[in-house]
Amino acid sequence: TTTTTTTNPAVIANSNNAAAAVSASIRLALPVIDEYGPQLLHAYEKWRQHSRYLDECTEQTGVLRKNPLHWTTDEISCYVERLPGCEEYAKKIRQEELTGRSFLSLSQSDLIDYLGVKIGPAIKMYNRIIRLRQLVTTKFMQL
Repeated sequence: TTTTTTTNPAVIANSNNAAAAVSASIRLALPVIDEYGPQLLHAYEKWRQHSRYLDECTEQTGVLRKNPLHWTTDEISCYVERLPGCEEYAKKIRQEELTGRSFLSLSQSDLIDYLGVKIGPAIKMYNRIIRLRQLVTTKFMQL
């Protein structure tokens, strides 16, 4: 294999501009990260701690071997059925023909307002939506 080096000034300039933009963004964000980063990390750790029970309910389903963005309506409804107190909403998911992509795009308010989910089950379902989004980005996305 041979490697070619780009000497095109326009490509080099665009690359330098992109690097400068990232550097500027980091400089702008650094004070916020310094101030709020530990709080965000603490909040994330608490969220993970409180999510363990729901992890136990859902993560043995077998569907997690497949990217949640590509789940079928049946896979989503079976996943939701495993959440305590959410069984009745699996039928609504089937009626509305939600797929993985559409399910992962829902907010907690959407669950309540459009699917008629009560607040308690909506909190559990949204917790799982966040977890599935996290899995999509950490396990299934290739950069």
